[in-house]
Amino acid sequence: MLIVLLPCCETTSAVKRITLFRHKIVLKAGTRSLLPCMFYSDSALNPAELALEWGKVPVGGGKYTTLIHLNSSSVKTFHENSEKYQLFVSLVPSGNCTLIINPTEDTDSGTYEFWMLVNEELYEPSSKIKVDILDEKKTSSQSRAFWSKKTTTASTTTTTRTTPTIKTTKITTTTRTTTTTPTSRTTVKTSTKPPATDSSDNAMSAVPVALLIVLPALVPAIVILGLVSYLYCKLKFKRESVDVENPQVSTPATESQSATTLEVEEEIDEEETSEEEETSEEEETSEEESSEDEETSEEEETNEDGNEK
Repeated sequence: MLIVLLPCCETTSAVKRITLFRHKIVLKAGTRSLLPCMFYSDSALNPAELALEWGKVPVGGGKYTTLIHLNSSSVKTFHENSEKYQLFVSLVPSGNCTLIINPTEDTDSGTYEFWMLVNEELYEPSSKIKVDILDEKKTSSQSRAFWSKKTTTASTTTTTRTTPTIKTTKITTTTRTTTTTPTSRTTVKTSTKPPATDSSDNAMSAVPVALLIVLPALVPAIVILGLVSYLYCKLKFKRESVDVENPQVSTPATESQSATTLEVEEEIDEEETSEEEETSEEEETSEEESSEDEETSEEEETNEDGNEK
């Protein structure tokens, strides 16, 4: 009975589950970063019966390398900087197996693996962690270099468009050999051909420049012309709609009113003409009276002269 009960009285309990919370993680270069890891058991494990290890496989595959190893007696790191890889040693028995990387570097990219031993029984998580290191300085420098290349290519293209092209004429000499049977003769002919003139190239290069100059001035003119035509059509349509809504209809009442107004105007004109005639007659009579008064005054003067004599 004692032999049967001894296995049930063991002080440690088996690990139920190991969890790596992320399958892929991106870390910034030059920072203190964590790879989270937890394992679950019924109670805290005995550190003397516990051992664990973190390792890495580089990007693109390769040999597995041990980073840090923990056993009952000590913690051992496999790196030049002994403080680069660390563990929360005091929290490991309670289930915290998180790996600390301080500082992160470009060489830390790869696939990280974890395993642990409890009473010489191996436990491994069902997944691994793929780590990518992001170097902001490199990305910023690469983006700057990319944009500088773009600007330089754009500047070279613009300069090639604006600057006139100068072509040098080259004289090409071609040699031809002809063989005839039964006797072989070699004849060498040299032909000089001047290259074609580059007037067509200059014309083709001048077309885009002319378009670039004309288009900015042509677009506002087209827009203004379109606005003017639109306003003209709108005003014309509005006038036509007003004429249709309020047509001028001739009725008998309006005709009678127009006739009466015409008669009144004629009477007024006649009265004005008669008044003008009367005023002209009065003016004539006044002129005659003034002429008679002058004659009488002259006669009186002559009579006075005769009496004096």
